[in-house]
Amino acid sequence: MAETRQWQLASRPVGEPTAENFELVTVDRPEPSDGEVLVETLYQSVDPYMRGRMRDAESYAEPWNVGEPMQAGVVGEVLESEADEFAAGDVVTGDLLWAEHAVADADDLQPVNPDLGPV
Repeated sequence: MAETRQWQLASRPVGEPTAENFELVTVDRPEPSDGEVLVETLYQSVDPYMRGRMRDAESYAEPWNVGEPMQAGVVGEVLESEADEFAAGDVVTGDLLWAEHAVADADDLQPVNPDLGPV
C-alpha cells in the first residue's frame, strides 16, 4: 500500500505552540470508497481558531485528540474519485486532514476553477 504523511497533535501546548507539540508521521495512504475522493494537498491553512482546538477545554469547536491528525482548510487536486461529482485532476477545497493525502466525502468538497487564477 502507498504511504503518505500527516501532522498529528503530539501534545497540548502550554502557552504558545512549539514544534514539540506536533509530529509528522508516515501512515498508509487512504483509498476512497463510494462517494469519496482522494485529494493531494496543494495548500493548507493555519488559522487562529486552531489554537482553541489544541486545548482540551470547552469551546465552540471540538478539541483535537492528542495522537490524531489535525484538520484545516485545504486546496488540493483529486487523484482518485469514486464520486460522480469529481474526476482525477479536478481542483477542490474543503476541511481536510493536515496531510499530504486525505479522503473526503464528495459532498464535503467544493470545486475550484483554476481558470480564475493560479492554483
